[in-house]
Amino acid sequence: LVVVFGGLTAWLNDPRFFEMKPTILYLFFAAVLGLGLALRKNWLSFVFSDAFPMTPEGWRILTIRLTLLFVAMAGANEFVRHMMSQTAWVYFKTFGILIIMFAFFMLNARLFERYAIRPKDGPENGRDA
Repeated sequence: LVVVFGGLTAWLNDPRFFEMKPTILYLFFAAVLGLGLALRKNWLSFVFSDAFPMTPEGWRILTIRLTLLFVAMAGANEFVRHMMSQTAWVYFKTFGILIIMFAFFMLNARLFERYAIRPKDGPENGRDA
């Protein structure tokens, strides 16, 4: 995407292609996660289950929330891109998206806690019996 949109921006001398890249990327992520929900496949758990062991219900809830977040971020990018200056868009893309993602995961900390799969205590996981 960077090469394609960067190339179109340079070739056509139009920054709109570069500014649309986040929107397209966020909609792509939302579509992939939404397709996974429709097919009853949880691709987030496939990728992140070793780092964050959760129940299937927890992964389903997180996937729904992330899908909605990506759709909202695509809408926010388009709003800022059309309604504000290019400098404001750069600040939004650089700092705003980072803050939104950080806030999203902080607000979902209870989800990780509530649906976490806790390892059983015992010698097999390095604890003394």
